[in-house]
Amino acid sequence: MERSKTEGAATRAICPTSALSRSSRSRHLPPPTLLRSFGGLGYKPSEALAKEGRFTGEKPTGRSAYSRLRLIFFLLFATTAIPALAAAGPYTDHLSPHTNIKTVAIISAIGETFMFEHVRNSSFEWTSPPETSFLEISDWGIDDLVTREAAAALSKSFSVKPATFEEADFDTWTWPTLIRNIRALPLPVDDIDAYVVILRDWRGDEIGNSVHQVAGVGMYRRDVSGAPRLGVFASCRIVIVDAHSYDIIASRPVLANGGKLPWSPVPTSAWPMTENDLTDAQKTTAQSDLTKLVDETLAPALRQMLPPR
Repeated sequence: MERSKTEGAATRAICPTSALSRSSRSRHLPPPTLLRSFGGLGYKPSEALAKEGRFTGEKPTGRSAYSRLRLIFFLLFATTAIPALAAAGPYTDHLSPHTNIKTVAIISAIGETFMFEHVRNSSFEWTSPPETSFLEISDWGIDDLVTREAAAALSKSFSVKPATFEEADFDTWTWPTLIRNIRALPLPVDDIDAYVVILRDWRGDEIGNSVHQVAGVGMYRRDVSGAPRLGVFASCRIVIVDAHSYDIIASRPVLANGGKLPWSPVPTSAWPMTENDLTDAQKTTAQSDLTKLVDETLAPALRQMLPPR
């Protein structure tokens, strides 16, 4: 059943050969959510430690020391176990050779915003999240590129059909909201057996090797002694959803060789003063590096998910 829309709401029909319309978006958007963020818990460890005497000059009591130990344990759990649980699910990372899938539709939702993540030089970087900001980059055509490359890889095994969806529905996601939004899609004109969804994904920091994570597409910077570490990254996940039962059939992160985060180093000059001060040269560097990462990693990840021909 087709979902009701507010007047003027934009939808997009995804087809390898069609021009794609886009909805207007605000320049600053929230980060993707994958059951990982401590922000919803009022995450302010510095305040919590200050109350225990950590930053007040007071000598901690045995009880306050125990409270700090519990806080440290929670932070370690939140940065390791929670992301692992977020990526878990009742599926495999490839399709069965006996799959009945004949037609698929592609939903790409990674290319609307570009994240800038800045990890300051600190001995206590684990006590607070990194500085993050977001730039609207729909004019870069990243989702168009992802859709074309995915269609080229999938068309060797399936018939690729168009799908109509609102990209904002897939900007942030958890497993339950992903299935709910798939269920709410308008009925397709052509019969579709499965949706191939390319989403932002959280991944450990393999650029600066901090305790933090990166997500989606963006640029990372970590200030360390000597030269800072910078890189453009693309952290994405492919999810294949049954279009009839709405079960998750398969899911796989898009990784570089060796199972690593796809990223490429950039010079310090590529980092803008703010996300809104990106120069033409900086934009060219970021867009070119991001396009190259997609070219090198998306098709191989999809091929690994397809049944043997």
